[in-house]
Amino acid sequence: MSTYGFQLETLQVTGQEKPEATLNLRGGLNVVAGPSNTGKSYIFSCINFMLGGSTPPKKIEAAKGYNMAYLTIRPGDGQPLTFERALKGGAFRLFEGDLESIGRVEGRIISEEHNADNDDNISSLLLKLCGLGRKTILKNQGGVTRSLSFRDVVKFVLVHETRILIEGSPILTDKLLWSPEKTTFKLLITGEDSSGIIVQQTSDVVRAQRQGQLDLVNELIANAEAELTGLTTDAAGVEEQARKANAAIEQLASSLADKQAEISDQELVRRTSYETVQQLDSRRLTIRELRSRFELLRERYNSDLERLGSIREANRLFFELSPHPCPLCGSDGQPIEGVSKDQIENACSQEIRKIHILLNDLSQTTTQLAEEGKQLDQQRTAHQNRFNSASRHIQQVLLPTARQSQADIQQLIATLERLERAKQLLNQLSVLKDKRATLSQPLPKRPRLATPAEIRTSEFEGLCQEIEALLNAWRYPDAGAVRFSESDQDIVIANRDRKSPGKGFRALSYAAFTIGLMKFCRKAGLPHPGFVVLDSPLVAYKDPDVGDETITNNNVKDAFYRTLTNTPPDEQIIILENENPPEDIRDSMNFVHFTRLHGVRRYGFFPVSDQEAAPRRGQDPASR
Repeated sequence: MSTYGFQLETLQVTGQEKPEATLNLRGGLNVVAGPSNTGKSYIFSCINFMLGGSTPPKKIEAAKGYNMAYLTIRPGDGQPLTFERALKGGAFRLFEGDLESIGRVEGRIISEEHNADNDDNISSLLLKLCGLGRKTILKNQGGVTRSLSFRDVVKFVLVHETRILIEGSPILTDKLLWSPEKTTFKLLITGEDSSGIIVQQTSDVVRAQRQGQLDLVNELIANAEAELTGLTTDAAGVEEQARKANAAIEQLASSLADKQAEISDQELVRRTSYETVQQLDSRRLTIRELRSRFELLRERYNSDLERLGSIREANRLFFELSPHPCPLCGSDGQPIEGVSKDQIENACSQEIRKIHILLNDLSQTTTQLAEEGKQLDQQRTAHQNRFNSASRHIQQVLLPTARQSQADIQQLIATLERLERAKQLLNQLSVLKDKRATLSQPLPKRPRLATPAEIRTSEFEGLCQEIEALLNAWRYPDAGAVRFSESDQDIVIANRDRKSPGKGFRALSYAAFTIGLMKFCRKAGLPHPGFVVLDSPLVAYKDPDVGDETITNNNVKDAFYRTLTNTPPDEQIIILENENPPEDIRDSMNFVHFTRLHGVRRYGFFPVSDQEAAPRRGQDPASR
């Protein structure tokens, strides 16, 4: 891994009697997201300006009253450096320390103009931190050279929102087949500058330089082979192992999908059976309540029959007795006038017949309810058995099998990652061995001026693999093998030119090129600043309409962020975007959320007061 480069730590602008506008960054993924007019484009311009750009940030309403900018960087050795510069332009003041060191330590003036002969300028200082100090690039194909400036390198790490959408090459800023950017790019992916092309050196010097390069290449080869040995004992069969691992993953994934579908079916059985049992229990409870009440009614009817029988018996006895005066009330004991023995007898008989009819109806109803209850008991038992059977099948068969399949898939994915790393090492070894073979060739009898060397196809392979891995991880639609087109100085994805699809696709592929270049350089131990800043890589992309059943929604934006959360802390990716990343992964990144809502988290890059909040809503779009 490379130890070259530095990371952006703090960006701050200040003004007299103005609150400080500060953005804190860290290693790994940084996302600054929010709606328009919150200062994201200003942040991009300010970073570019503080890295030696000649154009100050655009004057916007929110920046009125601010006149100084500060940028703290942290090189690989961990000792921070802070640059101070007036927003109107001019030279820098360098402080050895973070922002708090300003005022405690004495700063020194460094020029904004590049000068390769000394380190007292921003360009040479930053190039030295990146391992690119004193490098030479070609100005043209005639062999004329100039010293590398950090502004040549910035084009490969800072990508503006308009640049990221271009149809042209991400290497060339002009529509030319040759430009200094071409040799700068070659320098980044090979570590070789153009100094040897024009400098006539003695054979001893050249031989010493080549020997040093050869020693370095041999060391890199030894390190790569040692790592490869730890990854696999069958380097020649890595491709076949990876193919088998992929096939096994696909088979397990298909089996897991089947098990999950079966689990869903069994869950439906459980839910249906449970609901049916609840309905049956409700009806059984109703029947038990009705039968209990009907039994009370039966007892009431029987009581009425006994009462009516007593009345009839008393009626017969009453009319058979001789009338005597009542000892209590003095009544003469004569029957009530107009009421005869037969009338009472008939009335009782009629009531008794009615009650017998009611008892008969009640008996029939009770019998029907008892029969219905038996049927409900049988149905409940059947549905309860179905519920229990489905539960046992899920817990004892389906879930254990699904969990085992998931564990097997995770293990195979780990194996596949190991094999992919082995493939990268094999490709890297191929490049290094080609380099060693080149360095081992005998020197010509006398150096000669050569035409600018083109980059060999093998030197692109590692970079193309990094880009391809990113596009696949981001679920880039129709992703495939990535190769480099020397004629277009651009990448080709699945045999299609990068410029062919729409601007949303071009922005994604440009982002993959920029991030892939950083990752390739870091892994190969090649000089690179170690950070990238991408302005609006996702804003132009729209996933397919999932309403069409023939189209699968790959959710590219979600995969983009989830992949980049795995960025190691020694690399730095800064994304400026309108849309927020998924909420569940925001803790895995440095997420700065601008809301453009006063009182709701952070309004934007510049602090606002109550009086300023309302006017900002109509601010110049350049403050995005």
